[in-house]
Amino acid sequence: LAVGNQAGELPCGAWGDASILSFGLGKTIDIELGGAVLTDNAPLSKEISRVLKSLPLWSTSLYKQTRVWNDLYWALHRCENDGLNLDRQYAALFQQFHEIAAYQLPASYWDDLPAALADLKNNLAHRRKLAEIYSEALKAAPVQIQQFADLSALWKYPVFVARQLREDVLDTLWNHGHHEVTCWYPSLHPMVASLLPNINQPPTPYADAWGAEVINLPLSSNTTEIDARAIAKMLDAAIEQGERAAHREYFSPLPLVLPPSA
Repeated sequence: LAVGNQAGELPCGAWGDASILSFGLGKTIDIELGGAVLTDNAPLSKEISRVLKSLPLWSTSLYKQTRVWNDLYWALHRCENDGLNLDRQYAALFQQFHEIAAYQLPASYWDDLPAALADLKNNLAHRRKLAEIYSEALKAAPVQIQQFADLSALWKYPVFVARQLREDVLDTLWNHGHHEVTCWYPSLHPMVASLLPNINQPPTPYADAWGAEVINLPLSSNTTEIDARAIAKMLDAAIEQGERAAHREYFSPLPLVLPPSA
């Protein structure tokens, strides 16, 4: 996610035995699928190549499975805590779609990568500009905005909304065509508990809070400055509408009961 940025004195991914870059849909380098493993360890590189060559080749069947997986997995994640015991479905879901966990891409999938890498500087500048637009447009909105040293380092622009409003605000944005707006991963505890019931899971209160409150605004090359301003305006209006609805529900007046006439 942080390709092209620095961590201290080093480029992100320039330390450790290996680093992994994602080139999937919506990532900083977006060619819709795939990624890269970087290493300067020759034996490790050889073993990675061996494993990769043993994997099945990406196919139409895997593509169809991935589309269905995305629909089912994210819907299940959003609804797993609705009191319907939907988290019990994880084991069956992972068993059904195990084939999409590991595969290799045909060489043609890398045709767009050189141009995307060459355009990285412009890509990061575009992200910085959109992030500045969101920061300015939402500075008076009822959201919490984090401060970042380098806005170009962001994958998406996170804002935090009251958790009781978040789902309705997301639905409003999606219903108006802003489908690149996303939420963050919810807590993984229900899924892990379903798949590995005997594992000890430490509490993750900060990650859980982020998962319940964050809305990610798009910074991709497909998002224009006009789009960013429209998204910010819609977000502000959706939150205001949600707050008014919550206020009416909480403070709804009691029916007027007149005393019987004498």
